[in-house]
Amino acid sequence: MKRKTIVLAAVLFVVIAAITAFAAAFPLKYKNEVERFSEKYSVDKSLVYAVIKAESNFRPERISDKGAIGLMQIMPDTAEYIGKEFYGGRKFDLFKPSDNIEAGCFYLAYLTERFSDLTAMLAAYNAGEGNVRLWLKRNNAETLDIDSIPFEETRKYVKKVKFFLKVYRTML
Repeated sequence: MKRKTIVLAAVLFVVIAAITAFAAAFPLKYKNEVERFSEKYSVDKSLVYAVIKAESNFRPERISDKGAIGLMQIMPDTAEYIGKEFYGGRKFDLFKPSDNIEAGCFYLAYLTERFSDLTAMLAAYNAGEGNVRLWLKRNNAETLDIDSIPFEETRKYVKKVKFFLKVYRTML
């Protein structure tokens, strides 16, 4: 009986440790902002979490080598364009989580309207709308196959976000 109790306790410890590690690896930080802006712009909140996880791993102070800023790694000129064209000149503080998540959710919704599939939309988020339009035109296609993406970084990015999206969809 004592041996069974020890084995059961060890199994329970391993399960709790695994759940804790999983929760730490896939956090649900900035929940209020993600829920508010994903609903406002009709974007799947699991997708928002997946993009944040892939882009910054939930670090609002992150700046990429190319100059993208914050949780959702928004380029300053993209934020400026969104602010001028759709918000009457609004300035987004990309280091501020609520501003960054709002701009990111808006941009995901914007790209979703322009591309018919998730792969193309995510590729556009990473590599730019113009690049994806060029790739679609070259392939004479309306949808984008991951393996046809010529930028290795973008191929890896799309795969990563899609994986994180599956994880977050199981969690939420």
